[in-house]
Amino acid sequence: MAETTQDVASLIHFDDMVAKSLREPMPGYEGIAVYQAVLLLALSTGLEMSFIFTLKWKDLLSLGSENDAKVKDELSVRKYSIPLHPKVKQLLSQVYAVLGFPELDSLIIQRLHENPYVEFNRLPEFIMRTINSNNIKFLKMDEALIAKFNFDECSQVYFGRRVLKVSGYTNESCRALKQHFGFRSNQALFDFLGYGSKEEIVYWLHHINLDCDAPIVFEDKNFNDGFTKTGEPMHPFQKFTAFSKFLLTGKTYYSEMVTNSIYLLLWTSLYNGVRPSTLIRLKWKHILEVDKTNLTIGVCRLIAFESYTIAFGKELRDKLLYQFELYAEKEHPNMLETRENRYENKRIKYKYLPNLNSPIFFNNSGNPITQPSLSREIKKALQQMGFPHADKFTSKSTVIMYGRRVLEIKGNHKPTIQKLKEHFNFRSTEQLFDFLYLDYTKNKKEIELIFKEGKMRKNMFEEILYDI
Repeated sequence: MAETTQDVASLIHFDDMVAKSLREPMPGYEGIAVYQAVLLLALSTGLEMSFIFTLKWKDLLSLGSENDAKVKDELSVRKYSIPLHPKVKQLLSQVYAVLGFPELDSLIIQRLHENPYVEFNRLPEFIMRTINSNNIKFLKMDEALIAKFNFDECSQVYFGRRVLKVSGYTNESCRALKQHFGFRSNQALFDFLGYGSKEEIVYWLHHINLDCDAPIVFEDKNFNDGFTKTGEPMHPFQKFTAFSKFLLTGKTYYSEMVTNSIYLLLWTSLYNGVRPSTLIRLKWKHILEVDKTNLTIGVCRLIAFESYTIAFGKELRDKLLYQFELYAEKEHPNMLETRENRYENKRIKYKYLPNLNSPIFFNNSGNPITQPSLSREIKKALQQMGFPHADKFTSKSTVIMYGRRVLEIKGNHKPTIQKLKEHFNFRSTEQLFDFLYLDYTKNKKEIELIFKEGKMRKNMFEEILYDI
């Protein structure tokens, strides 16, 4: 087997390992269940694995009134408490059951001690390799590179980087991490996490999972609120979740390429907060990834377009690729492989490259949608799709829904508010909140959103798994 000199860290991804750790443990695979529990605890608490190995079930569970074991809300560590995320609690409860309800005084890894084949001096490495989509690549890894990698502290590094990814750099997040890891200076923290300085910490809006459960509810404002005296919609939008449900669960119009074109345009706009008037300038060359060696075409996960970063989720990528397939069959009948041989790893195989300079979004005549015709094309497509508020839909409806959704998830979070101001090109927070039809209070020092109900996530342990 050929060895690879690929960097070990490049094979380890926080989202991937957490998602695999959260899978319901299977009876008969008790060792893997223990691995899941250990790795999830390490990644969600920022504790080194060697410390997790010393935990007993009684540290995590308590006996209920009916003598049943319940997972505690907090883990007490070194004179302070770490909240356990609800998803972590659920997994621990499942693992405890799969292991046959061991004694509370026994170690979480007790079952591993019963396995003579477990190498405890390499246990952190094996746990991180096993609960990993890149396990096969690890088997090809140069052993010398693996030996240099600190798998025990790796979970702490990934925890810290994840906190800064979902929270951004703030004095509060930096102070919390320093206290958690026992560092006195910011530079010591940055060195541990692999940053040269705070300037290297980048917080992006597209990292926010818009489909997660939002803790905050704003005063309801929607299409149904009528019109102003000048005939404009009072509120030309509805809740993000309502419109995304319409798009994602409603009928799709693959047989009607023009209507489907608008459908994909609105979906892209809603999940990226970019106006349709900007997106209509997208061409296939902007979003397609061409592999000229293997003669395959796929849709990029992330692109830079004009002043925006645009992300395409998996389902949207699939639908865009199908739209391209229909376009290619119509405009270049012999360009693609036959249907029997057309697909490879969710990419399309081609014989020769078509014209990728064509627009993604177009009208009935096959021409690019222009700014003057955009509103008419959107309303017509929404009517065909059965959307009840097509006549009230405006060019800014999707971006308002996007901005409100981001703040439903993040609340009065200064890095997010700043990023939204940059994204929408507003100088002041008042301008941003007015554009998004959000209620707020204002005093000499700051401006804060008013919530109808709910509360912001109050610490980094609540933030870190919200979008997994």
